[in-house]
Amino acid sequence: MRIQTLLRLGLVLAVTLIVVGTGIALGEGERTPVPIRLTDLWRDGSVPDRVAATGILVLALTPVAGVVTLIWSWWREGDRRFALVGVVVLAVLVVGVVLGHA
Repeated sequence: MRIQTLLRLGLVLAVTLIVVGTGIALGEGERTPVPIRLTDLWRDGSVPDRVAATGILVLALTPVAGVVTLIWSWWREGDRRFALVGVVVLAVLVVGVVLGHA
């Protein structure tokens, strides 16, 4: 799978989920979104809020999936230097997420 295709599919899926969640919420008369913690994504909140939050999660994870795909591709092609740079980028992303939840 080409990286461009992966990123486009992630974006289309994320936008679709966000639009569907927002549409359901508006159709049900909800006007105030409820923040949902990542750990409670599939337990708390209304269905529209969970659908939209899942879209936001997909949007956030799409670049991560792109980095992982690039690392795998570079490693498979034998380009260890770029693969190592990709691993460093992935580590920075993970550290950022961990520190963001602290």
